[in-house]
Amino acid sequence: MRARFALLAETLARTSAHTGHNALQELARALGETLSARRAHISRFHPERPDLMCFEALWDGEQMITSGDFPVAGSASEQALLHGERFYWEDLAEHFPEHGNRYARWGVCSYLGAPLIDSEGRPIGVIAVMFGPGRHDRVLAETVLRLFAIRAAGELDRMLVEKRRRDLEQALQSVVRGTSNVLGAEFFSVLALELSKALGARAVYITRLHPTDTDRLQRLAAVEAGRLLPATEVMLTQRSPSRDVLAHGFLHVTHDLRTRYPGHPVLERLRPDSYLGIALRSATGETLGLISLLDPNPVQDPELARSMLTIFASRAATEIQRVESDARLARIDRQLRHTQKLEAIGTLAGGIAHDFNNILAGILGNTQLAEFDADRPETVRHHLALVVQGCHRARDLISRILTFSREHDQPRQPCALVPLVTEALQLLRPALPRNISLRTEFSPEDLHILADPGQIHQAVLNLGTNAIHALGKTDGALTVTVARISPHDPLRDRHPQLDSRHALRLSVRDNGPGIPPHLQERIFDPFFTTKPVGQGSGLGLSSVHGITRAHDGVILLESVPGDGATFHLCFPECPTQAEPPADAPEPARIGDTHRRRLLLVDDEETITDIATAALDHLGWDVTAHNDPRDALASFEASPDDFAALITDLSMPGMDGAELSRLVRSRRPGLPVLIITGYMRSSETETARAAGVRHFLPKPFTLQSLAAALGQAIA
Repeated sequence: MRARFALLAETLARTSAHTGHNALQELARALGETLSARRAHISRFHPERPDLMCFEALWDGEQMITSGDFPVAGSASEQALLHGERFYWEDLAEHFPEHGNRYARWGVCSYLGAPLIDSEGRPIGVIAVMFGPGRHDRVLAETVLRLFAIRAAGELDRMLVEKRRRDLEQALQSVVRGTSNVLGAEFFSVLALELSKALGARAVYITRLHPTDTDRLQRLAAVEAGRLLPATEVMLTQRSPSRDVLAHGFLHVTHDLRTRYPGHPVLERLRPDSYLGIALRSATGETLGLISLLDPNPVQDPELARSMLTIFASRAATEIQRVESDARLARIDRQLRHTQKLEAIGTLAGGIAHDFNNILAGILGNTQLAEFDADRPETVRHHLALVVQGCHRARDLISRILTFSREHDQPRQPCALVPLVTEALQLLRPALPRNISLRTEFSPEDLHILADPGQIHQAVLNLGTNAIHALGKTDGALTVTVARISPHDPLRDRHPQLDSRHALRLSVRDNGPGIPPHLQERIFDPFFTTKPVGQGSGLGLSSVHGITRAHDGVILLESVPGDGATFHLCFPECPTQAEPPADAPEPARIGDTHRRRLLLVDDEETITDIATAALDHLGWDVTAHNDPRDALASFEASPDDFAALITDLSMPGMDGAELSRLVRSRRPGLPVLIITGYMRSSETETARAAGVRHFLPKPFTLQSLAAALGQAIA
């Protein structure tokens, strides 16, 4: 007995020098050798198969085996896991007939086993020793098994904890790699997917506090069963784990989740048993939202998982603030740009008024001359032609002003650069004082850029206005150039920031006093101006700089004091292929309509009178109304009598979009043409949603009205 206890002490001392798998192997070998057993093994639950136990160490009396598994159900080890220590000294095969053949093959008839318990009191494996026939020292065997079980449980627990820690650290690195190069709204979707994969969670939600409603959350991203869900808004129930996370910063629930939060729609649908949530907080401690994980199984090593989530909660909070900050800056930039547009229009207002008054003078004068010459038809026709020409000039002037002053930018599209610049200069030209001449040097080539026309107009007007201010009352010249930048252009040598993409330049030069060197580095800063208070906001060149960069371009300044200043806007070229002109739609002729009935609506009586007369010439039987509600009543009285609807867009009581929607709800497919003096994007989008596809700007000619109506009918 003393010798065996001495051997036992020596064995335990020997195994203390080992850790991990080596320690378990030494324990299994020492257990078998000390007790002269046929088999001794230390096993743990299979990581993927709950119905199996896998061997960490198996001593078969001759050698150490470190792989293999066996089914738990119906085995002696199952009883040890369920009920604690189990000692079967006789008739082992009779106790467990399902495993009788296996025990016979091993030559064992006795079994001693004990569960291995981790630091939280959960069974994580089994230690067992098996004997062949014969008499054995039962007291010694049971004592040795208990001592070895304590040592094996501690070592296996430490191994599993370290493995979970390594797995979580690898998961952390995986999430970091997956999200490191992602920004904006996409970041939240990628983070949710990566967390779901890394932590094996069935569902991951990243939500933001609603800006105005405390009972709602904005779901930035969500993953359920590996499937990404769309961003949306969700309601907060009165008893919700999300409310507790937002209130306390962290929540970890491992059981009775649905009992704790009864009736919660997500918990009832997914039926999870485990919840882990952490609040998203800014650097100043403001609560922004939360990340939550749901799964049927408890999170392993919740403290490490909490530490991991804390890192990504901080990252998510930072990204929320960055996205919202970028959105605020974009809104401010749009507002400043629009303010600068209005400032530029104010600068040009005198010239615009001068041009418009000249146009009105021509229209009024030719109208009166036509009255005087009423008895001479050819002369009347000449005066009326000049009236029409003046109306076209007025329409084009208004169109340019509206294009420039609109609040919302257009999508970028291929645009011919020379016509864009020409249109902008037509607005600028009336504002030029007599002491300044305007010169243009345009390439004969067809040069295109991908542009928002209104923004290019604004850039040209801003540079032209600055040049006018720089020249002041001295005689000078303003030169505007559009040209290609060749690969060997000296401009490239002087400005290395130009790359091969920048193939076109728009240059605005004045021969004024130039810009001092100490100011050249600051002139593109917002609100920087050298003008007296009240004569400039300092947004003009800043706006030009922003517009150029938004078009993937570069803005360059070349100025020598006393020799003027030149601004080069350099853009990538947008190659385009000339498209064949579309065939003009056939006018709606009398033969096409057979005096069909048409509903005409406009709140201006003059418009309905003119359009009625024009449509009568085209062969239409027109029913005209100046109140859209009267028009709707007329239509509802006999909806099948009308072949088409022409309506104004902006009208009191009911706009053209709503009238079109109501009419088309009763007569789907009815052709509709909207005429309008100002096409606001919000109104046209509403009209398009109602099925309207055809618009005609005022003022319009008889020919354009006929063509637009024919196209709508077609």
